[in-house]
Amino acid sequence: MSTPSSPIGQASARHSAARPSFGSYLASVRSYPSGAWKAAAAVLIAMGLSPATIVTATTFVVGPIAEETGWSVPAVVSMFSMPLVIGPLLLPLTGRLVDRLGARRVALPMMLLYGLATMSIWVAGARHAWLQTVLIIAAICGFSATMGVVFKVIAGWFTEHRGAGFSLLLGSSVGLFGAAVSPVSAQLVGTVGWRGTYLVFGAAILVISLPAQILLLREAPGVLAARGRDRSAAAASTASAASVDEEPGVPSVNLSIAVRSRAWILYTLMLALVGGAIMAVRVNAEILFNRDHISVSVVALSVSTLLIASIIGQAAAGFALDRSRSPRAVVPYMACVLVGLLLVANAGRGVWLLYAGMALLGVASGAEGSIGPFLSARYFGLRAFGQIQGLTLAIVGTVMSLVPILVSAQMDQGVDIDTVFHGLEIAGLIAIVMAFLLPAYPEPASAEGEHAVLGAAD
Repeated sequence: MSTPSSPIGQASARHSAARPSFGSYLASVRSYPSGAWKAAAAVLIAMGLSPATIVTATTFVVGPIAEETGWSVPAVVSMFSMPLVIGPLLLPLTGRLVDRLGARRVALPMMLLYGLATMSIWVAGARHAWLQTVLIIAAICGFSATMGVVFKVIAGWFTEHRGAGFSLLLGSSVGLFGAAVSPVSAQLVGTVGWRGTYLVFGAAILVISLPAQILLLREAPGVLAARGRDRSAAAASTASAASVDEEPGVPSVNLSIAVRSRAWILYTLMLALVGGAIMAVRVNAEILFNRDHISVSVVALSVSTLLIASIIGQAAAGFALDRSRSPRAVVPYMACVLVGLLLVANAGRGVWLLYAGMALLGVASGAEGSIGPFLSARYFGLRAFGQIQGLTLAIVGTVMSLVPILVSAQMDQGVDIDTVFHGLEIAGLIAIVMAFLLPAYPEPASAEGEHAVLGAAD
């Protein structure tokens, strides 16, 4: 088996060779250069103070803000939730900048602005318009500095272990950092107040995250070389954009080609369906299971089970995707959604059904975080990866934000809970069908590499 000492250049061997043993797969991790591990450290530090992590502080600041300002609790929750919807919508633009300018040129200024905007929450205080504006700016800069950059950095360096990289360095790390930030946030709010809490977080971003990106964040040499070739080809007008291959054996296509492909349409809709269904259950759990007279404490514990299982699911999916030569590897995780929904819908027959179902939903929720970026890189290469993954995140994230609201609104209008579950189960079944319909991965080093993707496109 080839080693990944030259990450981009060894990709074709990986795709064409027989699947390695699990021991060889793990042993090959040691062959990555030091630059890869420095970049991984930069990613971990960035994710440790990302908006996806700091959002856990919202639980502890909502009450004090409402008490100080006289605003209603729902109004405060809405104020802090809106930026989390708006921020990811700009990820396609961030991805385009990363693809064209490079990770560092985007991450460094955005991280600086993110830290300053977070500290500015202290200045905005109880002025509603100012606070809302600063929260939105902080979310946009924060998502751009982290989620807009880190996926391509990991994909570029860890070519033989992308699934594991997405799982452990991005997905699981957010859960673990979030668990650590939660008690810290509670302590800070009780000590320095809610405004002081964000002042501390902003300072930590400037003192810890920003220097880490300056010192450690680098893209893989193959990605840098490919970007240079792409610019030269464009300047000389001697090659089409799609002809610049960053990774042998994988077509390197642009965004317009990717979004017209059957592969991208299928996996984006698939992830949106399962993500929306899982979030609908997670957010509305207390209402959905109240009809079965399940106590709030049991429901809360079931949600915790989902979150813990998501870490396990993300790690398992990452390893499975790396070692599989077929996109059918995602089918078991899509099946977890349907089975999990069927179990929780019958939670009234036994609490164990609730716990088992939520655990399966958690496994699928975690796997979802690895499946999207892995398939984007595997089908389309790295040339426009930032844009493709950014657009995928924006669509899936928007659906995940809206479906719980729509489900809640339907129940408020008197729609039966069984009907709600049936709708979610249909979404899960459609996702399984879509997983089976995913086209085969592009053939290694094929002269028709791009057309292998497009052949399943129109």
